[in-house]
Amino acid sequence: MRALNLAMILTLSFGFCTHAQAYGTVHALGQDAEHERITRRALACDPAASTINCFQAKTLDELAGKKGTFGGVGFADIPTKKLVGQASAHCDGGDYLDVPDYGRNKEGDVITSGEARAIIIECRDWMEENFNAAISAAADMLDANGNLHTGQTEISKKCIRNPKKKNSAKCRTLTHIGIMLHAVQDFYSHSNWTDIADTASTTSPDNPPGLSKNAPAPWLHMPNSTDPFPDGLITGCYEGVFESRNCKYKDAAGQRHHRVKHMFLNKDKGVVDPDADNDATEYPGIGLIGPGKAGRGAINNNFERSVSAAVLDTRSKLAEFKRVLELQHGDEKATLMFCALTRDAPLVDCKSVPTSAF
Repeated sequence: MRALNLAMILTLSFGFCTHAQAYGTVHALGQDAEHERITRRALACDPAASTINCFQAKTLDELAGKKGTFGGVGFADIPTKKLVGQASAHCDGGDYLDVPDYGRNKEGDVITSGEARAIIIECRDWMEENFNAAISAAADMLDANGNLHTGQTEISKKCIRNPKKKNSAKCRTLTHIGIMLHAVQDFYSHSNWTDIADTASTTSPDNPPGLSKNAPAPWLHMPNSTDPFPDGLITGCYEGVFESRNCKYKDAAGQRHHRVKHMFLNKDKGVVDPDADNDATEYPGIGLIGPGKAGRGAINNNFERSVSAAVLDTRSKLAEFKRVLELQHGDEKATLMFCALTRDAPLVDCKSVPTSAF
């Protein structure tokens, strides 16, 4: 997207972006680059640490994005890309509520919990598809002799682009990881996994049950999780920009009802990186997270809870990625690949990285 200036990007966002209400990827339109902030909180290197289990500055800019860019984690939100309207790329559309005639259409068919589950599973499948694509692309950073491939470990001029187009292996890997992490982070914003419902109100489409979880979902473990689909897990109805009109139904008696809308369930807007004087909450191993700004995210620390889980699972996905590299290629090659992926100058920094640094 570097060929487009920010003004054009924002103009296109108004016209084409069908997921305008999500963890943000720009500093505008009511967003505060939440995806970028979450990714940086999870993966930025500590200057005092010597580990390679983090991303150095220039490489992190490509993955997380920076002012005026979307980065790999924002690729799914680029208005001109086809992923903007793909529900599985944002974990949307798996709405359900245990009430009579829920989601009934003109033919009299209702939405079942199984149908909602299938839609959410498509989101996890999308994560795994990009996880596996990143694993495959990472292998191309080494040549046939197991050494770093000069042309495949560089950050190209247009690093984050359609991964099907010609690019360095490092940039293709970063793009697939970013697409996966976008869905992972949206899972926590768009589902009820970490939510605590409003106990002062009855259960309804605008106050659906929350699962009140305090940690990442084991069901999202990569690859091939053996954990069962979580009971009661839902995401919000999102039928394009006219959600308020489209996410409704009539019961058998002709009464109109709302479905569990994305706008009711999301925890997209809030202060990921608060100032010291903000009304912030401390989360172990993460730090301060500020309050949510609206809706579900503004009650019961739901925004903070979703961000905490998103940060932790972003780190988990990095660890799972490293583990699969090791299983497929052995310690030495896996260490070299991961070093090349995360270092800004891998041909200098990764010549003799001990496996203990892994």
